[in-house]
Amino acid sequence: MGPGTTDRGDDLTGVRRGKGPELKLTPRPEGAPPGKPEESGVRLAYEVDNTADVEAVGARAEGGPGDVVTVEAGYRNTGPGGVPTWTGSEPIEDPSVETTVTLPEGTTPVKVPERCRRQDTHRSEPGGRVYRCVEETTDWWVGPGERLSWPFALRIDEPSGLRPGRVSLKVRSESNSDPANDTAVLEVRVPGTTAGGGGDGAAPPPGPRRARVRAPCPGPPGRRLPCSWAPAPSRSP
Repeated sequence: MGPGTTDRGDDLTGVRRGKGPELKLTPRPEGAPPGKPEESGVRLAYEVDNTADVEAVGARAEGGPGDVVTVEAGYRNTGPGGVPTWTGSEPIEDPSVETTVTLPEGTTPVKVPERCRRQDTHRSEPGGRVYRCVEETTDWWVGPGERLSWPFALRIDEPSGLRPGRVSLKVRSESNSDPANDTAVLEVRVPGTTAGGGGDGAAPPPGPRRARVRAPCPGPPGRRLPCSWAPAPSRSP
């Protein structure tokens, strides 16, 4: 190999199996002097087709007015290949998947994950509506069937104003064979209501009709007093 050239191992036509003895690891004698660690720069890489698909994962929770419920937003790798969480030279640099979480209207986040930051303040703090979430630095690889998610604790403040939120993904093309599943719904429901996904979407079944009749007005003769309304006995429709 001459000056200024690099042996990348591109030409492997002359490679053949050696005829020497098999190399094996042997225990280091107790009396042997300390060795000097050496770093080898030899590397051999192969480029292969490694398709994968990442899909958004939403959640649904139920509770009453003032309750705090938890929803987990994130994504799942449906395979068949694995997906690196970041592709830069440093952890979290150039993420493969950018996750944006829009929380349901009618709720207030009271506890948010450390790795999720508000879109308006860029801080990990409660009270926002839209958050951008990133992976932990130790989560370098998401294998087939594995998922990453972030839990949000939401207080139900306006049951009549509940509207679904959303999980949105921006995925690198090599990990996104099906872009149609890059969004998912975050929904909080209050049983018995129908506001914006806060209920089951159907009106409650009709019950017995109750007519309203005027109740007698007590009081001395000749004096007009406000009359109340009283329900009449129930009758079937």
